[in-house]
Amino acid sequence: MAFCEKLKNVTIPNTITEIGSYAFAQTGIESIVIPNSVKKMGNSVFATSGSLRSVTLPNGLTEIQDGMFNYCISLTNFTIPEGVTRLGSGVFASCDSLKSLDI
Repeated sequence: MAFCEKLKNVTIPNTITEIGSYAFAQTGIESIVIPNSVKKMGNSVFATSGSLRSVTLPNGLTEIQDGMFNYCISLTNFTIPEGVTRLGSGVFASCDSLKSLDI
């Protein structure tokens, strides 16, 4: 059960520099593009968002925090941005459909 299961689309303005932990957890979001203005993202930002299929992370991101995509069962492909130097624990835990990870 998602808390905001009807939330399908989000537009994040270029004025946002940080996204907090669990910001989009347990939502119905299907795809999202995080603008390059975002430099930091918290833990489990998309955890248990079962409809999430596509994510584009910002180029300036250096860390993917713990559990960011935990239980995102519809995520099939993912590209880690070039500047990322740290992957937290359980980033892709229980992402059963994940077939391709481009590092």
